[in-house]
Amino acid sequence: MQTALRQLNKLIAFPSIPPGERASRLIDRGKLLFHMGDVEQAVADFRQARDTADGRAEAYAEPMIFLVSHGYYEEALAIFRAAVPREDLRGSLKLYFALWLHEMAARQNRPQDPGVIAFLEAYKGERWPTRLAEHAQGKLSFDDLLRGASDSGERAEAYFYEALRRWRSGNTAGAKELMRKVLDTRRMAFFEYDMAQSYLEWDDLPAKARAPR
Repeated sequence: MQTALRQLNKLIAFPSIPPGERASRLIDRGKLLFHMGDVEQAVADFRQARDTADGRAEAYAEPMIFLVSHGYYEEALAIFRAAVPREDLRGSLKLYFALWLHEMAARQNRPQDPGVIAFLEAYKGERWPTRLAEHAQGKLSFDDLLRGASDSGERAEAYFYEALRRWRSGNTAGAKELMRKVLDTRRMAFFEYDMAQSYLEWDDLPAKARAPR
């Protein structure tokens, strides 16, 4: 890890590195620092990556999924708040951020953030994300959500968000069954695939910030 850290430090300090590449390496260093136990500096690197990347979606999405997966609510909420005003980020991406934060707040017995709730309630975008927002608010049942899925990617998301609800509600076995269905879709490029894989490997849906390992 120390060798990797030294190499990343050299790359990031290189004067002519393009902004997108610098942002990617900052995210890599942030993840490495997290696993080395320095959460504060990891979050600082994620923040610097956003500032460097100038609206590139990856600079918001990669740190967000990492922090959400590990149960870091306040840090993930800061990314959502930075993303919402940006017109160069897709509304559907912000919607997924809101879904994760809404679920994590419920899981961690936190008050729901008014900005997250307002975004979910007001969202009227693409058909499928809108249905996910309705499911999160209890306006659409899982069966109706699943029936509306048009391909394996949408089915993977339906399984995942219902699995979160079941796990949080105490139906751990039912939740894990759905998480395994997420993996069975083999939609490896999906955020939900990565998170389902982590939760199954850990046998845990973090109810608090997960300590670095």
